[in-house]
Amino acid sequence: MINIKDYITFIVIYIVVDYIWLSRDLHKENIYKIQKKELNINLLAAGLFYLIAPLYFFYYIKPLSTSKFDALKKGMLLGFLAYSTYDLTNKAVFEDYSWGYAISDIAWGTFVLGIVSYIMY
Repeated sequence: MINIKDYITFIVIYIVVDYIWLSRDLHKENIYKIQKKELNINLLAAGLFYLIAPLYFFYYIKPLSTSKFDALKKGMLLGFLAYSTYDLTNKAVFEDYSWGYAISDIAWGTFVLGIVSYIMY
């Protein structure tokens, strides 16, 4: 069973760390290039993501890890896999989704899930 305090802590840490990435102009520029209009975040979808993201940690990373460093590695691997799925699908579907943007977002996903897993372990 997931401890609700830990679940909420994970969400808060993820949002704070993720804000560093999401607040960059890089996203606004790339989203405008892809959809030809300003970035407008769907708060329902974003909220659902942040409610689901801790499940990676609590059901896979934490139970399979033996140390903080192990949680970091497993978080990085799962972040890499999750963000690769998202970004490579976007690259396959959206003509203007650049390789540079995809690769930088995959790197971010690898980092963010790794670092939050390390902190939470």
